[in-house]
Amino acid sequence: MKTRSYFLLFILVSFFISCTDGDEASLPEEETPEKGSYIYNSTSVYYDKILGDSVHTQDFRGYIIYKSSNREFEIHPEEINTWSLYLADSVHSNGTVYWTIREDQNVYVGEDEFFVDGLEVAEIDGVTYHAYIKGNTLYFKYRSYTFDKDTPIQYTETRVTGEKF
Repeated sequence: MKTRSYFLLFILVSFFISCTDGDEASLPEEETPEKGSYIYNSTSVYYDKILGDSVHTQDFRGYIIYKSSNREFEIHPEEINTWSLYLADSVHSNGTVYWTIREDQNVYVGEDEFFVDGLEVAEIDGVTYHAYIKGNTLYFKYRSYTFDKDTPIQYTETRVTGEKF
């Protein structure tokens, strides 16, 4: 169970940073996204505990579907189950739409549960935002915590960058 939780937390956190060239041929055929979704790369940093030592860094890729009707990023990683990240408040500024990641959000990857909250990508009028879309670029940052206190990884930070397909 510890190894499984560690692996799932590792995958969840490893979801973000670098841009992609948008080449659909680089994704497995069964995972080719629909036009309008975002091809993403992410980098996750794993820590033994909050404010602890970095244990590992991993890069991930896949695609994201932005569902505006319910303010959701539906995330399709290459290696694990699809999961969703829900957004809250938004603001438009200079051609960019910024969102906060909904507070008190639990994410399930398989049978494992994680608490997720946003990390700052911008501050506008005293409000901290965690995600944005500008032109064809999607960017967001989050951190996750495990509920299994026996796992060697307790905390992750992830950055995700996507380009519209």
